[in-house]
Amino acid sequence: MSARPDKTVAEAAVIMKNRKIGILMVAEESGEVVGVLSERDIVNAVATYSDDASRVYVSEIMTKRMIVCRPIDDATSVMKTMQNGRFRHMPVMDEGAFVGIISIGDILQHLLAHDQLEYEQTILSNF
Repeated sequence: MSARPDKTVAEAAVIMKNRKIGILMVAEESGEVVGVLSERDIVNAVATYSDDASRVYVSEIMTKRMIVCRPIDDATSVMKTMQNGRFRHMPVMDEGAFVGIISIGDILQHLLAHDQLEYEQTILSNF
């Protein structure tokens, strides 16, 4: 899901609420990704602009310098990057093209499934 930079923060927040998502890619009309807008960006805008926050544009508060991962990156390195950067969502880019978003929940689910598989293999190898 994405929003254009010329949308208001209020419009973007409605999209995020309706879709039950914590981040939006920000893309120009041409499709070029120019940033991300996170829940944290919106909270910071509300705290900074107070009553005027609904009139602020996405382009004014979006994160322009995105930290991204690639589809071939392993879960552990992605998790460490997210932990070090203190963010919960990371765009996935492949050769400059946006292909998805990975969340900390996705990482946790993957790691738990991996741990469960290792546990089951350990149990089965003892028989």
